[in-house]
Amino acid sequence: MRRGSVTFRPLAEMLGLRAGGLTRLLERALVDFGAEESFSRASERLYYHHRVRLSESSVRRKTLAHARGMRLRGTTGAVSGALPAQGPEDIVAEIDGTMLPVVQTSPGSEGNARKNRLCLWKETRLAAARAHGRTQTHYALGSDDVSECGQAWARAVMLAGWAVNSRIHALGDGAVWIYLQYLQVFGLCPGRFLLDFFHVCEYLADAAAAVPTHARWLDVQKRRLLEGHPERILAALKPFLENEDADDEQTPVRSAYRYISARMDQLDYPYAKENGLPIGSGLIEGGHRHVLQKRLKISGAWWKQDNLADMAHLRVCRANQCEDQYWHDLRQAA
Repeated sequence: MRRGSVTFRPLAEMLGLRAGGLTRLLERALVDFGAEESFSRASERLYYHHRVRLSESSVRRKTLAHARGMRLRGTTGAVSGALPAQGPEDIVAEIDGTMLPVVQTSPGSEGNARKNRLCLWKETRLAAARAHGRTQTHYALGSDDVSECGQAWARAVMLAGWAVNSRIHALGDGAVWIYLQYLQVFGLCPGRFLLDFFHVCEYLADAAAAVPTHARWLDVQKRRLLEGHPERILAALKPFLENEDADDEQTPVRSAYRYISARMDQLDYPYAKENGLPIGSGLIEGGHRHVLQKRLKISGAWWKQDNLADMAHLRVCRANQCEDQYWHDLRQAA
């Protein structure tokens, strides 16, 4: 309807439609596809399933916009208040970083940013927690500042049901910052920190290649670890320690000795075995693969730093099953 130079669209206004706009359901569908596959493939799947044609750039723009909305709203699982009195008896908690592709651009003298770009790998830290005996894993993203990653770790554990009676079974690969964050956040709580069994075995395997002894030497040391006798491993390594003047790369026995002797209080594998708790950090390794790397590390993908952070929050939001809350909040705000 037109009146002079003014156009009226009463039906569109009544239905909340606008020219070139997308319905909320369509936006959610394209975000679903864009969060799981490349934006080009998401455009194809959108047409295949819904017979709606949208360009790759449109899918990218909308997906990134909602990913940023989830990041700004903090829609990855909100927790607050004091710990409840009762909850899961044991909670497995892990945190670690993974390297993701980042591209930095600058206009340069010719004004073309594509000709002045730097591709590099940037670490993104992810925390994971799961109540022992349950299947749902909860995640939280850490910040660039290592000293603040403990807050993300605590948030993931709270999502898993952290209560006053809960024992925190934390695992790590020996990185000092992980253990320090454990002491800062969970040091006064029941539970313990366990060194990832397979990382210890990697050090022992390197040492075994340099130890002139029997072929079953490595198997013997593994059994001693599981039986709770790390001091016997140190005694077996000590006669073969290399010269202190040699480079670390050429001293696998000395490296294994230092690695184990500095973490003697993190090797209580018998307790974990008796209580059916994991001795390896597979929880966080799996989280890196299917939460972050599956989408953000696909072939040919290089992300601007802000877009990478937004998409990482989108992936964590989906993994924590918090998307419904985000879309509900949008409907309420409309």
